[in-house]
Amino acid sequence: MWKFYRQVAWSAVTEFWSATDKTLTATAVALFLVTLLNHKIAERLVKTWDGVSQWWSLVPIGLLVLYRLLRSNYEAFESLEKSKGTEIKDLRAVVERVTRSPNRPQITFARWDQIPATNPVAMPISPTVAGQFLQRGFYLNNDGDAAHEVTVEPFQIENLWCGSGMAPRIEGHGQGFSVVWLETQKGIGSGPPYEEKWNLLGAMSRAEQEKYGSSMYRQQYSVPVSVIYRDSNGVWYRSRSVLTHIRSQHRLDFGPTTHEVLMEKKSA
Repeated sequence: MWKFYRQVAWSAVTEFWSATDKTLTATAVALFLVTLLNHKIAERLVKTWDGVSQWWSLVPIGLLVLYRLLRSNYEAFESLEKSKGTEIKDLRAVVERVTRSPNRPQITFARWDQIPATNPVAMPISPTVAGQFLQRGFYLNNDGDAAHEVTVEPFQIENLWCGSGMAPRIEGHGQGFSVVWLETQKGIGSGPPYEEKWNLLGAMSRAEQEKYGSSMYRQQYSVPVSVIYRDSNGVWYRSRSVLTHIRSQHRLDFGPTTHEVLMEKKSA
């Protein structure tokens, strides 16, 4: 802001000098022509001028300076407008190129299920039970190129929050997994007992009954979910969907996924 007004102030000084110079030049030329053509009119002008305060000479100069100062201010503003317009146009071109690129990462929500057995943090329900694990989360499909720093954004199930772990990378046209757990306070990590910490299905079922009652004709309970990620060029994206409790089948299901370009990382 100060840089802009410094330029305007300097322009005011130069405009004042220019306006004064041009006014004096125009006055001298006019007087010369009048004197050359008609001596009587020149004498009358001189006598009239002798009776007028010298400060009145600043009026035309001041008006000219004001006009040119306003014009300079408008020209500076117009230049900034054009510059911003060009930047916005370039940014839109980048967004258009990115969104239409067939190779950009596109994460979609696949299903809610237990953690893969090959995951290094997978914890068995019991030492004597094989193939069943405590942790659960979202399986994510990637319909494009590799996605990096894939993170399910915090979402809410009535009075509970859901946090998640970050998947460092999901291969192009591959599948990844992000653990998702329940919290009593957003981002703090405090939550229900460990066995219930991963039970989104139970939380969705209870939330449905609390919100819609116990009628068999009650509507299904849904919450919005989203995931953010970036490509190898540092451009960020967000994919959104809706997680719904299918009461008749006692399972969770995702709706269609939509995508948007963020350009920079944003929080929910």
